[in-house]
Amino acid sequence: MNSKKLVNIHWIGRLGNRMFQYAFGCSYAYKNNIIYYIPTEWEGSLLFKPFPYARPIPEGELKDCILESYRENEKLNRIKCVTDYPDKDLVYSELRNFTKHDLTNTAFDDLDMMYYAVHFELMCTDFLKKSVFVFSDLVKGTEMYQDLESRKGTYVVAHVRRGDIVNSNYNNGHHIAVTLNSYKRLLDTLNIKNEDVIWISEDSSIATKHKWYYEGDMGWDYPIGQKYLNNNTIFDFLPDFLTIYFAKTVLRGNSGFSWWAAELSESNVYSPVVPKRPLEHVGPYWADCEFVNNNTPHFMGSQWDPILLRKECTLDEQKFINHMKNTDILDNNNYPNRPIRRKRPRRWWILIFLLIIGIVLISGCCIYL
Repeated sequence: MNSKKLVNIHWIGRLGNRMFQYAFGCSYAYKNNIIYYIPTEWEGSLLFKPFPYARPIPEGELKDCILESYRENEKLNRIKCVTDYPDKDLVYSELRNFTKHDLTNTAFDDLDMMYYAVHFELMCTDFLKKSVFVFSDLVKGTEMYQDLESRKGTYVVAHVRRGDIVNSNYNNGHHIAVTLNSYKRLLDTLNIKNEDVIWISEDSSIATKHKWYYEGDMGWDYPIGQKYLNNNTIFDFLPDFLTIYFAKTVLRGNSGFSWWAAELSESNVYSPVVPKRPLEHVGPYWADCEFVNNNTPHFMGSQWDPILLRKECTLDEQKFINHMKNTDILDNNNYPNRPIRRKRPRRWWILIFLLIIGIVLISGCCIYL
């Protein structure tokens, strides 16, 4: 690994959470001219252009060790992987202690950059949008992307988080379930008819079966994440992400997934102000919520800092954005389980070969005669 580095030894959660880890790591690496190492390739390896200051941990002792201890309750084992690593310059630290001090040669295993203002202040939305989370040629080349882009700013989307948080035994997090009435009150206020909204949700009884709607789950495995679907849809969640991204108006849900789709977009965003979930509560915790016309309320509850990234990038960040804009960066093709399209043999070479053989045989026959 590079002599100056920041090392993420564990992916936490799914796409939305991982995007916070990646956004923080890339922002810090650029600012301090170091390399940000991620545990492995991830969904973003296919969705976005490679970021020059980020790369996976190289194959070897450290990577083998942390991947053997991938479960949440094996965090102490992952920390031991770092302390036992021959590179004695690499030290482990909790990012909750981050106070803009030097993190060079630090390894971390947490998600604090998703909760605290001190981490948000490091990140600039425009820098992330135009250099870290730039959609790959693979994504932009899909019929789905091009169709939604052609309809950019012409429709309204409402994202309703459901899934695990409405299970009867749910007690593994801070999520509350925002009632449908909360959304409908806002739509009435905005004078938007329910039938004019594209509803996005894990609950198929809520979701609109729009043109690019995908019903199903291709599965998810640590550490890579969501399983690759095909070159048209890529991941089963991408139709929803892009539908939010290209909307005119977004009523986002209380999830990191729709927070990022809204933050990277140019949409007019309304966000629910969700209360703190009682720690002792088991099962879905329903709440009527008011919406505000911005993307800052924390989707995990009001006990966490508002997610307010910088809206003005530094001069250096702006220069780097321009550099990235004028640089032809190839897509990352290293995502596991993605079928590689092998080129078909050029059959015209076969025809030429057969023609040459035919000429030789005919010539031989003529000479013999």
